[in-house]
Amino acid sequence: MGAAERAGAADRSEITMITGAQIKEARKLLGWHRGQVAIRARGITGNTVGKAEGAYPGKPPTPEQLAEIRTVLEAAGVEFTNGDAPGVRLRKATNGKAAT
Repeated sequence: MGAAERAGAADRSEITMITGAQIKEARKLLGWHRGQVAIRARGITGNTVGKAEGAYPGKPPTPEQLAEIRTVLEAAGVEFTNGDAPGVRLRKATNGKAAT
């Protein structure tokens, strides 16, 4: 993913914040543990993901770190929904299969 794509994703995440529950549910949909998110994200550790989910005490992630987590999950095919009940789902590919 290029710098322009990351910047665009960061801009989107600042408009619509994601919740710790959404991050956790997105990981479940993908079958990922916290470390798998961290491996794919720049400047993110498994503990940072845990703090974002509310599982670990300490200083919460910065907006930039949350944007990076969101970018990684979206690149893997997760779509964040923020209607009356914020949630997540796998994005549908154009051929009818879920994107992965």
